[in-house]
Amino acid sequence: AVGLNCLLYFSRLMPLLIEWMHSSVKELREKAVDCLHGVLLVTWPRLRAHGSFLLKQILQAFDFAKGEEEKIKLKEIAALIKCICAEDLDDDLKARMLNFIPGFTSFNVVDQGSS
Repeated sequence: AVGLNCLLYFSRLMPLLIEWMHSSVKELREKAVDCLHGVLLVTWPRLRAHGSFLLKQILQAFDFAKGEEEKIKLKEIAALIKCICAEDLDDDLKARMLNFIPGFTSFNVVDQGSS
């Protein structure tokens, strides 16, 4: 039910979180990243439609992240996006991610239907 409620307000919530994620105020950035992480966890089926855009925003936010906790949370969000959207990411974005997340070099999609 939480995921459905988040999806109801997704189009209004995401622009705010992204704007706050790029704020010069550290506390606001940290809270926005925490909130974004939580929202993506409950709305992950919708993530494929926005994965590339969100990953670009995560990369930009990482450049300005000050604290180690903030960087770790951004990497967790990027890893979540990778798990869900790997085959949808363009080659340029994949190349930018190679050194960002440990293990990001593999973009193989596992076919769970074959045995």
